[in-house]
Amino acid sequence: MLFKDRITEPDWSLGGEVWTENIIDVSAGKGGLPMLIIGSEKAALIDQGMSFCGNEMVEKIEHALDGRELDYAIMTHSHYDHIGGLYHLKKKWNNIITLAHQHCMDILEKESALRKINDLFEVARLMYAPAAEQISEEDMKYYKVDMAIKEGDYIDLGDRGLRVMHTPGHTECSLSFVLEPLDIIFPNESIGVLEADGTILTAFDKSYKSTVESIDRCKAVGAEHIVSPHFGPVPENIKEKYWDMAKESAEMSKNFILKRYTEGKTPEEILREYKQAFWIDGVDDDRQPIEAFLINVRAMIAVIWKEFVEKGQ
Repeated sequence: MLFKDRITEPDWSLGGEVWTENIIDVSAGKGGLPMLIIGSEKAALIDQGMSFCGNEMVEKIEHALDGRELDYAIMTHSHYDHIGGLYHLKKKWNNIITLAHQHCMDILEKESALRKINDLFEVARLMYAPAAEQISEEDMKYYKVDMAIKEGDYIDLGDRGLRVMHTPGHTECSLSFVLEPLDIIFPNESIGVLEADGTILTAFDKSYKSTVESIDRCKAVGAEHIVSPHFGPVPENIKEKYWDMAKESAEMSKNFILKRYTEGKTPEEILREYKQAFWIDGVDDDRQPIEAFLINVRAMIAVIWKEFVEKGQ
């Protein structure tokens, strides 16, 4: 999965006026892609990126809103690289409402989960931006969900709105969104992450079978435009095959792990071989800390054991 030169670029020209003043990438570095959706009455932010990028993200949102309030902060799931900026958002906009799946709400009520998330905040900060503000234990009180949303809910922004899809696989709390009436889908990481070399990186941390089902459901929406997490608008030359590529990527990782189980290898041996095959020092650590990569892979190895090996499939 080595890439030295970016051969795939997010195509912000797609849809003409769609990608102008009303749908804005406000990312400020690493992590999930924070997308600001400005409706005629309300504004929402899908994902909040890494914690060390929070202040710059807030500045970009302020500039885009031009005096308006940010009404909603929406979490596609509970992972550290997608919720990091919540602290900065809540400090800036006291009345902002945070929305996520009920399972995400439950996770962020657990002190053990908050400690793990904050540990990853700090790993990423020290790796990418050591001069950035550190999130303290006390600051973790801002990482809460105000209202749970579920499959079929509609987040009304005025002249447009977000239709909620529960698409588990990466996590149990994973949500995707369809922006109506503009026919744009914002899938979460259950579908995978489009990389600069045109491949899709999979991470079925919770369930391989749910991942495949979620990909099929997102494909069935038939949306005209796709905004891939961590990437942006999917280019035309990839859009038609995007969903099939996502399934192929998930299947490749499943087969890689399953083959080694059938060879009698232990989870730790499989982990080492997976890292050797899919991680390149000095390249991939520019995208995410190795600690986060290993957490994902360990989870996928456990999923394949549970869904295939243990059941004798």
